[in-house]
Amino acid sequence: MPPMPRPMSRLERVAAAGCVATVVAAFYACVTVPPPDVATTSAHPPVIDHTAVVPPEATTLTAWPATVAIPIELFDPDEPFQYEEFVDYEPTVTSGPDLGPIAVQAPPDALDGGVLLLEVVTPGAPLDGLCHKLEVDVARSFSSVHTPDSVGGDRVWWWYGPHGCPSTWQQDGSFPVDAPYDGLVLAPESGGFDP
Repeated sequence: MPPMPRPMSRLERVAAAGCVATVVAAFYACVTVPPPDVATTSAHPPVIDHTAVVPPEATTLTAWPATVAIPIELFDPDEPFQYEEFVDYEPTVTSGPDLGPIAVQAPPDALDGGVLLLEVVTPGAPLDGLCHKLEVDVARSFSSVHTPDSVGGDRVWWWYGPHGCPSTWQQDGSFPVDAPYDGLVLAPESGGFDP
């Protein structure tokens, strides 16, 4: 029969407890606090693929489109965006958009490589025979009418005139005040975030 071990002295028990405490503290010191959540990248606005808009943008239409097709590139397909539609937006008139803002949540099966085809039904064609500007704005959200939030937005527009529009209408959508035209013209906004 092996000899019985002698009982530990009080000093030995304290030293053993100190060793165990040191090992436990060393173990927990190696276990790190989980890293903080990965910082999300800055938000990105929806972006219009201007080369694939139907009908082609910045053109004069002589037939009013029932719908317009606007490919929207989404940085984060899970984040909804909004759009507004205007006919002859006038910043001095305190009225809202002709349509919008309308929130859009892209269903996953609707995306093609991060692009959503947004089909916007237009309001009825103006019947006055004059030139008009149709535009659609997209943004993550709008801080006010015709103004995207701080993330930014994009816009596409067309001229509409049943008999065409004067050739003096500018490519950027502005209309020079001194342009000769023997008819009433509704002057569009020339600022904003036109592409």
